[in-house]
Amino acid sequence: MGFGRDLPTQAVSKGLSIRRELRTPEGDPVTAPRQGDEVVVAVIARAFDRERENIALVDMLPGCFEFVVSRRGESAELATNQGSVHEDRDMEPDYAERREDRMLIFTDLATSERVFRYRVKITGRGEFTWPPVQAEAMYDPEARALSLPEKIVIEE
Repeated sequence: MGFGRDLPTQAVSKGLSIRRELRTPEGDPVTAPRQGDEVVVAVIARAFDRERENIALVDMLPGCFEFVVSRRGESAELATNQGSVHEDRDMEPDYAERREDRMLIFTDLATSERVFRYRVKITGRGEFTWPPVQAEAMYDPEARALSLPEKIVIEE
């Protein structure tokens, strides 16, 4: 899954649902993101009518985010408990990979919402476009979901 030059104008939800939230490490919504903050991205997904297997989730980062990595070079952001809220049911991915510009998550989805969280640091300021988060069943192309892009304004 890549991304097109034109941003979508409508969300897609065919058998799957996906959305994301920007949270503080304590789990509260981020209302005024600031340059230098470390925040948690929560990717929230589910299947509608039945459990779905082999789902690829792709979350592209806006230009102002960079992943938080531990001092030992490990992926400190993968499946972090930070940013968790009481109603979260953790996603148990088969595989998750941090790339330079995106998070890739491969998992099965239940009919109840599951949450995968990762940490980022806000490194830029200004107005940015956060590309849509997307989900697709790898062996069933009819099952897919796409959120709308978001504008994110980072204060100094």
